[in-house]
Amino acid sequence: MTAVALATSPPDAIGDRASRAERRSAFILLAPALLFLLPLSIWPFVYLLYASLTSYQLAIPIPMTFVGWGNFVAVLKNARFWHSLEVTAAFALISVFPYSSYAGWRSRCC
Repeated sequence: MTAVALATSPPDAIGDRASRAERRSAFILLAPALLFLLPLSIWPFVYLLYASLTSYQLAIPIPMTFVGWGNFVAVLKNARFWHSLEVTAAFALISVFPYSSYAGWRSRCC
């Protein structure tokens, strides 16, 4: 048996330039959408962080006051929160986990 070496050519420089040009044009075309969607998706998160550190009442129009971590401490001391967490975990273990395991098994065997 003889070994045959395959000759490979270096990548074209033109292909690299076209690739850079395509990436630049893609970014230019996406920029207006990003300028619109990024603040639209970031603002609710920032406001959520701000509201979580204040005494914000949606139904009662009172001024918001800064309470710091007080809201989180109150939730962690609340028995209803822990019960809800237990019910959610039980639901996930009883229904979601077996279904996803079955779906994964079905995709592997068939």
